Amino acid sequence: MTCYAELHRHHRCSDINQVDGNFRRQMSSDVEHLASGVEKFREMLERLEEEKKDFNEQVEKTAVKINVKADQLKQMIDDHREKLINKLSSMKGID
Repeated sequence: MTCYAELHRHHRCSDINQVDGNFRRQMSSDVEHLASGVEKFREMLERLEEEKKDFNEQVEKTAVKINVKADQLKQMIDDHREKLINKLSSMKGID
């Protein structure tokens, strides 16, 4: 290892051959932790995608129910209007 600093007061120096093994072990450990984390995130993503799919299905079912109920209400209003108009028309003839 070559260091261009004249004094080593502000940093530690070690021979590269001495730290090589420790560095490699640390890197291997870090890679294992990352791989484990990646797998956990993939599993979480799959669960989230499934939950999103379920949520979207519920939204679609709810929209259908809303439309059915709205159509029923519209029909009730139309029926009520027709009854009122018929009643009003029948009153026209009473003089």
